[in-house]
Amino acid sequence: MFDLSGVTLRLGGRDILKSVDLRLDAGTLTVLVGPNGAGKSTLLKVLTGELAPSRGMARFDGEPLGAIPIAALARRRAVLPQSQVLAFPFTVREVVALGQDKRRGETAEQRRRQIGEALERVGLAGFGGRNVQELSGGEQQRVHLARVLCQIGRPVVDGVPRALFLDEPTASLDIKHQVEVMRIGREFANGGGFVFAVLHDLNLAAAYADRYLALDSGRIVLDAEPAEVLTDPRLAEIFGIALASYPRDGLPFVVPQAVAGPHLRLP
Repeated sequence: MFDLSGVTLRLGGRDILKSVDLRLDAGTLTVLVGPNGAGKSTLLKVLTGELAPSRGMARFDGEPLGAIPIAALARRRAVLPQSQVLAFPFTVREVVALGQDKRRGETAEQRRRQIGEALERVGLAGFGGRNVQELSGGEQQRVHLARVLCQIGRPVVDGVPRALFLDEPTASLDIKHQVEVMRIGREFANGGGFVFAVLHDLNLAAAYADRYLALDSGRIVLDAEPAEVLTDPRLAEIFGIALASYPRDGLPFVVPQAVAGPHLRLP
């Protein structure tokens, strides 16, 4: 269990996060939405131990995140950052291998098989020998997702759930691969792991999430099931735009009201 209690984070003379209380449970896919500058990536970094709270406490299974050695933490949670730049012409296979912990004792053949399986899961089978710098932005994002999957392995190991943190994992992907990435997250949560994803697409988030959070000005304003959040009038206030909601297979589907004109027809 990840637990934030009264967390405030102050950077550059202002509070980026303000008195945040949050508990993440295993077997759940939690998504976080909010406007630009709300503090979404900062909250993710506190949850992963990259940033320490100025006030309050961040814990993982009851232990302060700051007290967990980085190597031990890396075996229990993996993070896909918002953007990553590689300065050297690594092959795709070499980048994915960076996620592997050679202290786990696998043979070279097992590690090669893990890399191949991870690349296949993200739709990059056969890309292992390619120069990662020559790939498109979306393809590079999927290479890093494969690296993260190699790092974290199974959702539960020896009875201990592992965690997957994804910061805007679909930002540079086409619609097919957006769905595939979210399915990977869904499967990881279904397998008993933690999944926490920062997303901008309100409807994609709702389609896969168990729990839907909305952050505004450093505070969690909404925290409920997707259908409840999408129909809450505060969601429009958070984004500063009127929203129109359409019923769709029992789950609301929202679009900016400005485009919800006579040409929009949804089943």
